[in-house]
Amino acid sequence: MFQVLTRVLLWLVIGGVAWYIFLRFIPSKIYTWLGGLVMILLVIIGFIEPGDGPIGTLITVISIPLKPLGISLILVGAGLRDYYQKGRPVYTTPILVGFFILFVSSIPIVSYFLMQQVEQEVVQLTKEATGSAPVLVMLGQGTTEAGIPPRPEVQLTDTGDRILYTARLYRQQRDQSGVGPLVIVSAGRRPDLEGAAENVQEGNDIQKILIDQGVTSSDIILEPKGGDIRVSVLEVKNKLEERKADPRIKESREIMLVTSAIHIRRATMTFRQEGFKVIPKPTDFITIQPGGNSSKRIQLTDLLPSALALDQTTRFIEEYLVSIFYFLRGWLSPAI
Repeated sequence: MFQVLTRVLLWLVIGGVAWYIFLRFIPSKIYTWLGGLVMILLVIIGFIEPGDGPIGTLITVISIPLKPLGISLILVGAGLRDYYQKGRPVYTTPILVGFFILFVSSIPIVSYFLMQQVEQEVVQLTKEATGSAPVLVMLGQGTTEAGIPPRPEVQLTDTGDRILYTARLYRQQRDQSGVGPLVIVSAGRRPDLEGAAENVQEGNDIQKILIDQGVTSSDIILEPKGGDIRVSVLEVKNKLEERKADPRIKESREIMLVTSAIHIRRATMTFRQEGFKVIPKPTDFITIQPGGNSSKRIQLTDLLPSALALDQTTRFIEEYLVSIFYFLRGWLSPAI
């Protein structure tokens, strides 16, 4: 009951904020038709799976005002509106606010602090759930670049160490018990490519790299629809049902889960909501946790704006926005 009431409250808050923005920036003469369109889109987003391409695109577009770059551009546009439409002096307050948001979001030390808070939670999460499991699930979307010209071969992206870490976990368990875990690679089509299946389907490239890293090919299952975490969870569930004759697949659905640190909490809660027993195995850490042998050394460049810092701040905000959406849809387990 508490979760339901919280979801209702969040929907009301979101609706109130959207209504304020609607009244503030949209001329009254187009309220009727645009208001109806917005309401229809909100209903669609609320009840259709976000893994669908057009719906995912729609969510991305609507969330633009909630991200640093998007809200900054909107505020600057609002400040310039009177000048271009009515010839009045530029209204500077929105421009200054937009500049401040963009500037602060681009400072490396700010983005580092935000990411460090997330990764501290992840460290605690992994301490509470240790050990191994007979099934290893890797969320692999976006970990590789296709081996098409001018690339001489498949390349790993900045999240590609998920693949290397998966292979390492596989070898460790095989060496300890004599039997490697079943490896499920969840990775769908590359959304920016058209052409041959070996280039478009990312899981094929990940499978080849895993084999090169010592994973037995017969122990790898490709899940070719994954891209969104929710879709991956449902498809992995189906794959385990198809292979339930394998002695490594237990009724309790025990899995190790490999994905980036920033996504691991949401991914773990989503899998647990579907009845999985999850041991999170995060990777792609960005920060250094305090209290260790080494610590972050602050440099002058950490106080200067950078595109990388803006990207990290945006990723931080995006993850929280998507987590709220998952919570509103009831896709997250009550506790972790």
